[in-house]
Amino acid sequence: MSTAWLLPIVPLLTALALFAAAGGALRARIDLAAACFTGLVAAGLLVWPEDATAFLRPDRLSLVAALIACTVAALARWQGLRRTRRADVRRIGGQVTLGGVLLTMLAADPVSRWIGMAIAAAAFLATRPARERAEAGALAAAGLCLTLFGVVAAGSGPPLLAAGCLLLGIAVIVALVPALLPALPVLLLRFRGEAQAGVDGTLLLAIGLGAALACAWLAVVEPRSPRRGGWVALGHAGLGGVAVGLGSAEGTFAGAILLLLLPLAQAAVALASRDGMDRLAADAGLVGLPPLGLFPGLVMVVAAVGRQMPWLLPLVVLAIAAMGWSMVSRSMVSRSMVSRSMASPLAPRPAWGLFRASQAWIPIGIALLVGLALPRDVGAWLYAALPGSE
Repeated sequence: MSTAWLLPIVPLLTALALFAAAGGALRARIDLAAACFTGLVAAGLLVWPEDATAFLRPDRLSLVAALIACTVAALARWQGLRRTRRADVRRIGGQVTLGGVLLTMLAADPVSRWIGMAIAAAAFLATRPARERAEAGALAAAGLCLTLFGVVAAGSGPPLLAAGCLLLGIAVIVALVPALLPALPVLLLRFRGEAQAGVDGTLLLAIGLGAALACAWLAVVEPRSPRRGGWVALGHAGLGGVAVGLGSAEGTFAGAILLLLLPLAQAAVALASRDGMDRLAADAGLVGLPPLGLFPGLVMVVAAVGRQMPWLLPLVVLAIAAMGWSMVSRSMVSRSMVSRSMASPLAPRPAWGLFRASQAWIPIGIALLVGLALPRDVGAWLYAALPGSE
């Protein structure tokens, strides 16, 4: 049995252990330990790689994405370690979701990837409040049906119809299940590598650009919506699709870097406090303000688009600027709240208190290292793992 099977199996077995464990504190520790162990397995497979099997393809890209997913999951569980009264269904559902996400990344064939997405979507929706479950469940079912139709029709139906349904279905599912965001670079690059004759990157480019512009518009016109951060993240995912759709090695690498940094930036936003400096840094990273967060990926995407399709560059820059303004305006409000709290004579607060310890600084720091100090050998190692890099 391949060691790579541990990645999707350990979270699923952990869900059973959480169901049987007694005591909230014990469940919280098991939850955290399982996420950490799964991340160590992914890191070990990067150091000691294994060959692909009939069911799993543990290549470098999927293992890097798996390591990011496990890191994000471990940080979220670390932050919630003291919440021993957290609903058991959320812990169990979180582990099942992680198992489905890892299966989606590592699966060697489209049907297995669809099964992984279905597991992740069902487990994630089971943890949602009842008032959200019906609407989100209907949309998720539609996305899964579109994806399955695209998978089934890929061998016999019209290529463009099958590819369009597959991409639209993936977009719907990832929009509803943020935990699947780390799997998006794997899904898009697998799509490019397995695309039928007659299907080029134009379809992926068009859907990605449409998603980016739509999410940018939503983020601007709904400035107070709690979903604004999610729209910005999805918009940047669309820009990653634009880069991958260019079809060149440069565009593929730019899209992969942006899509690998995106879960870290989104995790920083989710883990940050309401009014500290970690919140400002997390918001800045999500929009790519230099040198934080998505900045290196966005620069590479803009450079790739400008070199290959300069007529498309104004739309890409417009989407980036609109999403950036929507998040910066929120950060300005947060900064004013921080300033008032520091100036209040009733609740004085030293400036260094704004830099309090927070799990958000870990993904912020990782993304910053990628942008400023990624070793050349590591970049070349990842570049060689991408399709079309020969």
